[in-house]
Amino acid sequence: MLPSNGFSYGCSTCDYSVDVNCGFLPKEITHEAHPDHLLSRIDASSSLSKAPCNACGCYITYCIAFRCHSCNFYLDTKCAFMLPGLIRHKYDKHPLTLRHNPVENHPGDYFCEICEEEFNPESWFYHCGTCVQSMPTSCAPLIIQCEQAVYTHYKRSIFYFVIVKFGGMFRIKDHRHLLTFTQGINRHGLCKHCDGKLQYMMIFDCLKCTYAVHYKCRQLANRRTMLIAKLFSCHKMKKQQPTLSKRIKNKNQSLLT
Repeated sequence: MLPSNGFSYGCSTCDYSVDVNCGFLPKEITHEAHPDHLLSRIDASSSLSKAPCNACGCYITYCIAFRCHSCNFYLDTKCAFMLPGLIRHKYDKHPLTLRHNPVENHPGDYFCEICEEEFNPESWFYHCGTCVQSMPTSCAPLIIQCEQAVYTHYKRSIFYFVIVKFGGMFRIKDHRHLLTFTQGINRHGLCKHCDGKLQYMMIFDCLKCTYAVHYKCRQLANRRTMLIAKLFSCHKMKKQQPTLSKRIKNKNQSLLT
């Protein structure tokens, strides 16, 4: 599942929402990684949705995916639709091609040119045949988004915020400067609310000082503020209720006399 702040369909009873694009996923697709058979959609509630994705190796758990019933070939929706066939890297003048299988006659083991760690070529990766350079799809998002760190340990084949629209300026009550909505990177440090790491997260960042918080922490703070205001309002009404009742009683008595 990917975060989204765009248009979506939702069920208020189940607290379930789906992005507009994902809401219109086809029931069957063809994919160049498995050209001989159709891939059928399996829903998140299906017992079949607990198998590793053939592209990234991550388990498809309670999410929509596609499966070849003949070969037990699985693709999650992110790898099926969002991995570009070609990418570029600043250290390689040639485009890198998405590989679905190991390269024939490859000399030795596979090492990522970004994080310098060994990776399994049975999962999809990007490769330059001219320079014999490779990188797993989990390191590719940093190239596309000019990040300063890698996703290797997170096993994310897709840039996590690919359908989030960043930007805009926001004002909050407990900070005097305007904040911008952005993706956290290493220089942002720790959240001012929970002291957690901001890198790889959706955050609110102040351009004038070092204030930065998680988007979720800010949401929780807003909810707490609203809840406290609501409780205070209810308490105030309860305190005023006896006075109001007394006024109404005195008014009724004066009408009778």
